[in-house]
Amino acid sequence: MDRIFELIGEIGWVAIYGAVVSTIAIFLNWKKLITDKGKLKIIGMIAVDYSNPTGNPYLCFSVVNIGRRQIQASGIAFDIDSSTKKSGVLVLKDLPRQLQEGEEVVIIPNDFEAIANNPERLFVFDSTGKQYNMKKEELKKLYKDYLKHASGSKL
Repeated sequence: MDRIFELIGEIGWVAIYGAVVSTIAIFLNWKKLITDKGKLKIIGMIAVDYSNPTGNPYLCFSVVNIGRRQIQASGIAFDIDSSTKKSGVLVLKDLPRQLQEGEEVVIIPNDFEAIANNPERLFVFDSTGKQYNMKKEELKKLYKDYLKHASGSKL
């Protein structure tokens, strides 16, 4: 055993220490590279402007960058029926838009087209085409709120 320590010597221990430290540094940089990205979240709601005498409800989407880097939100789309591949994309003046970390953009479409046909999926997509889905529970709640609006009930 003493022979092994003698062969390694001081220079060898410095090399081993350097190898361990560099391995840890590579792992930490790799982890940062993997997790350090932009990520979008979409939230939908039926809103009412009570300052307006008519108080008509309207559809409202909030797109938030919840990631750690800036990202471009390019559009909002929806799938009505996956078996027939029926889908649609909303044409919006507010998108595409570059969002910084934590930045939000509020989008008000002209109508209820995105949710009128009970879509299976509603999502925002970025400039690379990656899709960020609205949670299914939120989409179901949004559709129920839309039905209340369509039937004339108060929200």
